[in-house]
Amino acid sequence: MPQVKRWEYLWIKVICLHLCESSIDNPLSSLNKSQGCYLLKGNLECFNSEYLSSIEGNDTYEPSTRSYNVTIKKVVYREYVSLKEIDILSRCRHPNIQSLLGLLESDDGTIRIIYKHISHKYLYGCLNDGNLTWEKRLKICINVAHGLNYLHNGMEDQKTVIHCNINSKNIELDDLSGAKIIGFHNSVFLPPNQDGKSFHLNNIVGDKYYMDPEFAKTRRLKRESDIFSFGIVLLEILCGKCAADLIKKRGL
Repeated sequence: MPQVKRWEYLWIKVICLHLCESSIDNPLSSLNKSQGCYLLKGNLECFNSEYLSSIEGNDTYEPSTRSYNVTIKKVVYREYVSLKEIDILSRCRHPNIQSLLGLLESDDGTIRIIYKHISHKYLYGCLNDGNLTWEKRLKICINVAHGLNYLHNGMEDQKTVIHCNINSKNIELDDLSGAKIIGFHNSVFLPPNQDGKSFHLNNIVGDKYYMDPEFAKTRRLKRESDIFSFGIVLLEILCGKCAADLIKKRGL
């Protein structure tokens, strides 16, 4: 795919990639499979590209390597790879945003997008967990708020990203209840000439239980669309219930 040449620096020089047999227990696993992609976990050993570039032309040093626990999205190369997701995550540098390590091209015609793995836990599956104390819940809220603020206001080159699908399935938790925003396959850059305004999308994207009703009606997307979705996540954290249950069982 010619467009991917823009990210040549992301292609990983692999020494060893060990995949676990089972897929990651992600609430979106079945959806991912139906769309031609699925998530795996594994351990990746690769050359340290930063180290290699620093000693380029010097033959007196052994190449440095690095090992990562990784989450791997395996997608059908020509049909399902999200160039937008790669483009956005390759620009993001924030502790509360999913970390893209690089890309792998396989002999079977698939591409593997490699993310730094932090856990198997997602906010969606922890909402009613008694171990998720109010202190931890507040930490998650603050982490997600920081991540959203970075996407909307803090990126380099004054880029603005609208996530388009903020929900508890797209918030990954580490072992200390630190939170990262994930799931950027529907995200978009806000055009520079429309900063502070809205722009039109041809298709409605996002989970209906978290969707900004104004966007659903007009298809005009703006920062506030993400903020509305974040508000639903805050309600879930407060109530310990997912939005679908709150709406169906309580009539909200």
